[in-house]
Amino acid sequence: AQAQQLAASGAAQLEQTPAAGTEEQWMPLGMFAVSTSKEDESPLFILQMAVNKKGVINGTLYNLATKSTKPILGAVDPKTQRACWYVGDKPETVAETGIYNLTKDETSVLVHYGQDKTEEYMLVRLPPPAESKTKAASVGLPALSRS
Repeated sequence: AQAQQLAASGAAQLEQTPAAGTEEQWMPLGMFAVSTSKEDESPLFILQMAVNKKGVINGTLYNLATKSTKPILGAVDPKTQRACWYVGDKPETVAETGIYNLTKDETSVLVHYGQDKTEEYMLVRLPPPAESKTKAASVGLPALSRS
């Protein structure tokens, strides 16, 4: 329930219209392949995330099987540094990890499916693109704005 509340707080902040003349500054957290374990060489999803100075998480999840994208919405708790987010219109399914973990090349995340079921997934950082086009564009993801 706490993870759901934290993720929802980020979504609520994104819905607020910024004051005229102000621009959000986003820091990319990176792009990650999402799989069920370290040994799994076939990722399920590609995850692209960024965070702003207020601790709001925004991004995109690309489903490799269906070739579809969904938005990621969430937040970072400034006291605990816990990062929680959900995908699309499913706020009851929340992923969580420490924000520091998202600076590593590999990390695990817990995904809570409601309050009854939790699974662990692996995030493996993808290398930054060598060319001017983002890796996101090459797999069909909309690039995040970087102001």
